[in-house]
Parts: sequence; structure tokens; C-alpha cells
Amino acid sequence: MVRSRNIALAVSIGVAVGAQAQVLPEFNMSDTVVTICKGILLDSEEGPGGNIYGNNEDLIFTIDAGSQITLIFQPVFCLEQGYDFLTFHNGPSINSPQIGPVYSGTTAPPPITASSGVLTIHFVSDPTVAYCGFEAQWTSIVEPPVPPIMTIPSAPACNSGSIGLRFSYPIACDSIAPGAFNITGQGAPTVTNATALACNVGETQTMQLSVDPPFDRNCPYSISFRIGIYDRCDSLWFFTLTVNTQITSCPIDVEIMASQDTICAGTCTDLIADVNGCLSYSYAWDNGLPAVQGPISVCPTTTTTYSVVVTENGTGNQASHSITILVLDPQVVGAPTTVCQSLDAFDLAGTPPGGWWTGDGLLDSLSGTFDPDTAGPGSHVLTYGIPGGCEAVITLFVDSMDAGLDEAACPGTTPFMIVDNTPQGGTWSGPFIQPNGLFDPSTIGSYVVTYTAGNCSDTKT
Repeated sequence: MVRSRNIALAVSIGVAVGAQAQVLPEFNMSDTVVTICKGILLDSEEGPGGNIYGNNEDLIFTIDAGSQITLIFQPVFCLEQGYDFLTFHNGPSINSPQIGPVYSGTTAPPPITASSGVLTIHFVSDPTVAYCGFEAQWTSIVEPPVPPIMTIPSAPACNSGSIGLRFSYPIACDSIAPGAFNITGQGAPTVTNATALACNVGETQTMQLSVDPPFDRNCPYSISFRIGIYDRCDSLWFFTLTVNTQITSCPIDVEIMASQDTICAGTCTDLIADVNGCLSYSYAWDNGLPAVQGPISVCPTTTTTYSVVVTENGTGNQASHSITILVLDPQVVGAPTTVCQSLDAFDLAGTPPGGWWTGDGLLDSLSGTFDPDTAGPGSHVLTYGIPGGCEAVITLFVDSMDAGLDEAACPGTTPFMIVDNTPQGGTWSGPFIQPNGLFDPSTIGSYVVTYTAGNCSDTKT
């Protein structure tokens, strides 16, 4: 008789072990062979606590689990001592090697292990007295299943949106789902669908993946598939199958990438040829650049166009691309290096137009109006900037020259010296004034006098 019972057992999942409740079948001692990995064995009746086993029994029960079997008895065990017997054999018959002694009486046997994967149990009772019997549970250590080998019959064509897969033995069609697959590689597409092909009784050896975007680069790709496979004891093992492929039929494309495509004169930028493939390539640049992919540092002084021709080694496919590096070179045009402090404000000129000025003495940052007297004597750094962050810098020296403030005196007063001029040591000229600055206010009127020092002069009244 075969019954079943709920019991907690360890279930192997991949390389992990977890506990879950399983329904174990129950078997009574009888002349039979079972191929169950886990189960409960009772005497010919209900085991201890039920009806007693029969007289004159000679029963052989064989468990063929295919891997090492362990049989463990419940503590309550009772056979008529010296008249009813249990023996165990490591193999398919009672002629196989015996495991341990002959067991009888009320002491349960220790755990019985059959390393061959087949355990034969022989029970014999005499014609007269019968006892309460026995109950035992067996489990087996199952080797993990061997996963199938996954292959790609042919590499996808360029711009193909699908790829075919084949397995070395049939797998469950319902194990094929998009989420179980992953594709890696440069520009790898995403799996959008997984279709089992030619399913037969729920199994297949072929399938197709749909991907987006299509395969559009000559690159290697790796496809992985996580699959669950049951062993003969219905434990589920997970495996990750992997297969590689190489796309070689796509035309190549190249783009020159610049760290900056607009630079200031006197600075540099890096160029690199970005090819949409993963094979090896040869590079031919113009402007005397080295035959490498990059990055290549270039420092053009004027706006320059760079070109590259890329050849894919092995296929001979070629692609080319050009890029223009715009060089911004602002200049200050016609600016003096030295001006007198007394000079009227004037406009500085910068090219290209549309920039702005910064520095001391600037009255208008857009027009570049510079006032030497506002700046004051000394060296002044003036900067002309344009969009893009480029600048032209000049140093303008303001030569000290100031005749001083206007003055007034009463007619007929004593001549006096003009002393608030800078720099000292110059020469005065004009009505009623001596070269040394002595002014005689003898005559009523308004008089303009000039002070000169070096190349600069200034007037006052």
C-alpha cells in the first residue's frame, strides 16, 4: 500500500539549501521495487501504534534512488526477539553485500546507508508471535543535474533584431522567458521577447530571442540564461548558461570626438576616433597626426579641420569623419602702451567685436572707454574678453601729469608759487608765470597756464 504524509525536508536549489514541506509517500513492506528519492517505509500493516504485522512474512522491499540512500528508523521498534528479523543490503537484491547485522527485538537499527544508490530491505517473521513493527524514513543524496550546453547556430546578421539559441538536450518550454536572459557587450541590446520553437510535450531544443535595438556593431556579445532544472528527486537547481557570439557583418562608422571643439589661441584640445565596433582598427589622420585612435592632443593656432580614415582589420571596411576646431583669438588693436594722465578719455578697440573690457580706468566696459585720470598713474592691466572665455590682455602705463586745481588771487597781491602739480621738476608756461611756477597776479583777468614734464602736459586756470 502506498500512502502519503506531509514532512519538512531539505530541498536543494542551485547550490543553496532551503527547507520546505513536502508530501512523502508511504509504503508497506512488500515484494516491490520503488524508484522514489524520499519516502516512508512501514511494516506490512500500520507500523508502531497500529495493527501488528503478519505471521510467516518473507518480504523484500528495494529502493532504487540512483544515489546514496539513508534510512532512519523511528525510536519505537519492536520485532519478536530472535524470531522476526530485518536485514539490509547495499544493492538490488538480498545477495548484495549486507549492511550491518541482522536486526531483531526492540532496539531500532542505527541509520542505514546504501552507498550504491540501491537499498534492499528483507523482513522475515515466524509462524506464531507478531509484534508492533516499525517505521522508517529514507532520503537520498542526489547529484545535481547536468545543465544543457547552450549554443548559437549562427551569429546574427547586422541590424538583426533576433538571435537563435540551441540546447544540447530538450528543456522545458515554460522555462523560456525574457526576464531569464541577459545580453552584455558594447552597445548590447535589451531582450524584449523569448520564444520557444517546436515545443514537443512541453520541451524544446531551439528558441529565439527578440532584441531592441538591433545588433548594429561588429562586437562580441555574451548571452546568459538562468534556468531551473529538477533533479530526479524533484529538487530544483538553478544554473546560468552562457554563450558568446561575434557580429562581423556591420559597416563601421567613426566620429571624431573633441574634448573641446572651440578653444582659445594658445590652448589645446584632445581628439579621439570613436568607432562603433569592437574589432581592431587602423587609423590614418591628416595634419601629420599619429596613426592611433587617440586621444591626440592638438594645439592649432588658427581654425583647423582634422580628418581621419578608419580601416577595420580583417574585414577591410572603412569609414571617415572630419571635425573643425574653432580657434578664438581676440586682439586689442591700436592701443598705446603709455598715455599721459592728462589725456582725455578714449575708446580702446578689440577684435572680434562684441566683447567686453575689464580693468582700472574703464568708464564703459562695452565700448572700452578708458580714462587715464580715473585709472591714475602707473601700470594697468586691461582685458578684452569674448564669448567662449578667450581673452586678450594689454598693459597700459599712465604717465603722471596733473597741473593741479584752478586757483584765484586778488589783483596786485604778491606773486606766489604754484606747488600742487605732479610730477615735480617740470616747466610752466603762459601769461604772468615763470618757468619755475611763480605766478604774478598783477593784472585782472583769467589766464590759462600750462605745465609740461617729459612728454606730458596739463593746463589749469
